[in-house]
Amino acid sequence: MYEELKEEGIVNKVGGRFKLSTLIQKRLVQLNGGSRPLVDTKSSDKMKIVLQEILQDKIFLDASEEVRITGDLQGQDGPRLTRSVYERSRSFNWRVGRDRSFQTAALVSQLVQAGTSVTVVMTASAEEFVGSATFAALSGRPVAKHVFEDAQYPLGAHITLAQRSQLLCVAPATANFLAKAANGLADDLLGTLYLCFRGPVLMAPAMNAEMWEKGAVQRNVAQLREDGVQIIDPEEGWLSCRQKGVGRMASQETLFKAIQERLAQFRE
Repeated sequence: MYEELKEEGIVNKVGGRFKLSTLIQKRLVQLNGGSRPLVDTKSSDKMKIVLQEILQDKIFLDASEEVRITGDLQGQDGPRLTRSVYERSRSFNWRVGRDRSFQTAALVSQLVQAGTSVTVVMTASAEEFVGSATFAALSGRPVAKHVFEDAQYPLGAHITLAQRSQLLCVAPATANFLAKAANGLADDLLGTLYLCFRGPVLMAPAMNAEMWEKGAVQRNVAQLREDGVQIIDPEEGWLSCRQKGVGRMASQETLFKAIQERLAQFRE
C-alpha cells in the first residue's frame, strides 16, 4: 500500500503538512483509546487505518483542529484519550529527510504493536514533512531531536539513548547521512548517537537512482558494511523524483523482519 501512496496528494487533500501531522496524531490517539476504525479493513496496523480513513474522506480537521467524522458517521464514536505502551525489547527507529516518511511511521506503529519499545530520533529536515507529534503518538514516547535535551537526558540524549537500547535502525538513510556515518562525522544527535552506540546497526538507504549509483555513495556503503553495519539495500520502483529506478527504501515488511530477527538474538 505505502509504495503506491501519493504522499503529496495526501498532503494537499488535508490542507498542508502540519494539518496532516496533527490529524494523524490525534486520530491515532483515538484508535489507541478504543475508537473503532471507519474503513472496512482486516488490518490491525493503526497507521494504515488512519491513512485509509484520510484517503476515503472519512475524517478531517475542523477549525479548532479537532478530528471530525464526515457524513452519517459523525458522532457515532467519540475520542477516548488513553494510550497503551508495550515494553518487551528496546530498539531505535529514526528517520532522516522526507522520503518514505509514511512508510517509516507505519513501521514504528507495527513495531510498537508487536511489543517493541521504540524511541524516535528526528533530524531538522525530517520535521519539515512529518511533525514529531506523529511519531510521539505512534511510539508512546517523546521524540528526541537535540544532543542536549531536557532533564530526561542529563548525560546527553546521545549517551542515554545509546546505553539503554539494543538496536539502532536508520530508515530512511540518506546519502548525506551515509557519508557522515562512513567518515565519523557527528554534527547532530543522529550522528553522535551512531558513534556512541555499540550494538547492531541497520541502515535502509533511500535516494534518487543516480545518487545511489554514484561511486562516492557506493564507497560509503562499502565502508559502513566493513564497519559492521547491516545495509538493507533499496528496491527498484517509482521514486519521489517521479522516476523509476533503484533507490526506494526497502519495504515495511522487509525492514520489520530484519529488525525482529536482530532483536530475537537478545531473547535467546
